[in-house]
Amino acid sequence: MRSVQEKLELLSSVLVQEIQLLDALAERERVLQSHLLDRDWQELQRVIDEMTELSERIQQAENARSDSFDALRLTLGLGEKTGFPELISRLDEESAGRLRTLYRSLKVSVMRIRSLTGGIDAYVASSTATMRSFLEECSPQHRGTIYRKDGNAGNRGQHAVVVDRHL
Repeated sequence: MRSVQEKLELLSSVLVQEIQLLDALAERERVLQSHLLDRDWQELQRVIDEMTELSERIQQAENARSDSFDALRLTLGLGEKTGFPELISRLDEESAGRLRTLYRSLKVSVMRIRSLTGGIDAYVASSTATMRSFLEECSPQHRGTIYRKDGNAGNRGQHAVVVDRHL
């Protein structure tokens, strides 16, 4: 039983680490959103670089969580396709409660990131659509999409449209 306890502690610590990393990513997303709204492109790039590093660390934590879950599952003698609910049912009430709480926190962290990402995506899509409409009204000769022989979208006119990035 000592081995089960050690693997349970390892899984718990990995979950805590992953939750902390996800919360840090959510905070970076808030900062990214702020820089996007302020159109501070240099700071935006810096935050994106930080988020890339964080996402790599999250992937490592996710792999560690998967490995520690599999180790605990095997120690308990459960099959390969055993899910979280069945694994929890094999633990004592205190350990099961702690893992449930951690998994719930993990899900909340993931949902928070999805929400922030969805908001950023909606803002960017709306801004892009507005800019596209504006450009089409300003230069009707560039309206619509022209397709090349290979089926990909091509340019309608010969000259490029330059947009000031600081608008």
